[in-house]
Amino acid sequence: MKTVLRKNLEDRVLSCLPAAFFDMGPFDDIAGQARQSLAASIRNEPDERDQISKELKTAEQEQRQRRRISGRGSRS
Repeated sequence: MKTVLRKNLEDRVLSCLPAAFFDMGPFDDIAGQARQSLAASIRNEPDERDQISKELKTAEQEQRQRRRISGRGSRS
């Protein structure tokens, strides 16, 4: 059985790893692309506040109509 020195083992392991792992460039590029994609998707989404406002106005109108209808029936 042959013993491998730690330094030799480390050199073997490091020589097997791609050089890209030791440079932050690819990771920065991917992170930048992800940020751009997220920003674009946020810009393209409709503003939820407008939709909620419309739904609230519709609900208020329906409630007013129901009150008017129920108010007429109780007075007779």
